[in-house]
Amino acid sequence: MESTELDSEVVLFAKRIVKDLKLYPSFIIHISQSIQSQLNEFRSLEGQMFTSEKIVTLKLDLRIHNTIIRDQFLWQAVAVAIHE
Repeated sequence: MESTELDSEVVLFAKRIVKDLKLYPSFIIHISQSIQSQLNEFRSLEGQMFTSEKIVTLKLDLRIHNTIIRDQFLWQAVAVAIHE
């Protein structure tokens, strides 16, 4: 997948988050940049890693002003270790 395709997917994902959480549209750029930054950091380390897979339960506690949203789901996690 090319970088430009991924960038558009990141922005689309950020737009959905903003819409779902009824945030101001100005949050789209900040969320997109944060996600893209984390993806870029991951890619820079990817060649130095080895992985093992595991199913974990992720629990989310999200607070926006006076609203608290709690959720949980199963995630196929990849344990990552960096070779020194």
